Amino acid sequence: MTERAMSAAMSERRSVGFRRSLYPSEIRVLTCLADGETRDNVALELGVSRTSVNHALAGAFAALGVPSLVGAYRALGWLAVPA
Repeated sequence: MTERAMSAAMSERRSVGFRRSLYPSEIRVLTCLADGETRDNVALELGVSRTSVNHALAGAFAALGVPSLVGAYRALGWLAVPA
């Protein structure tokens, strides 16, 4: 992911309509997964365990109030697919 894309992703960290703001680690995990990386590759890229990736993903889902990765991307406006 480019620095420009990461900056854009970080700017999505807001609380309007969400239970809480996304943490930077949650945004990094979501952006890596959006780039097509597997959870194992995300863990290697970020230098954390796969469990940490799973916890960040679960935290993002809770913060956005969605049950899935597709729901998270829709909530962030990163995916425009009919429901």
